[in-house]
Amino acid sequence: MKRMKLVSAALAVLLALILCVPSFAAGKEPLTRGEFVSALFERSGVTGMEPKQAWFDDVEMHGDLALAVRWAVGEGIVKGYGNGKFGPTDAVTLEQLAAILNRYAVFKGYEINVNGIAAAGEVSPWAVDNVNWAVANGILADASTYVIPALRSQVAAAIHAFCVNAAK
Repeated sequence: MKRMKLVSAALAVLLALILCVPSFAAGKEPLTRGEFVSALFERSGVTGMEPKQAWFDDVEMHGDLALAVRWAVGEGIVKGYGNGKFGPTDAVTLEQLAAILNRYAVFKGYEINVNGIAAAGEVSPWAVDNVNWAVANGILADASTYVIPALRSQVAAAIHAFCVNAAK
């Protein structure tokens, strides 16, 4: 029963992305970091939250994106670039997608299992464990590189796989 609720919640994130983000299902454009975090926050059901983390120079202090970023940073789901920037309009890369979904799984209390699989493609050093987890769990396909922008269709496929394979 708990697994079904978790899968339903994760599928709701996918549905929110498809319904709320223009042309999401078409899949020909990259998804931004701000769009992805906003969709996760919307499905989290969090209300009346207070900031838990320092602010980013490139995120407005108020509004829906501000709340989403504050929540995601406070829960350890996202991090900035380390220079005071979050990059809300930057395309989320495949390795960032893997990292965000891995941290979201930890936040939700899902079992994190790598099964000794190592991705063969180009991955930034900070993202290796996250990409290995995503590949091991069928969330991302093995690819030649993970440092490229994730297309909306790839994000949709990754969220679907996350719902089926990781939401346990």
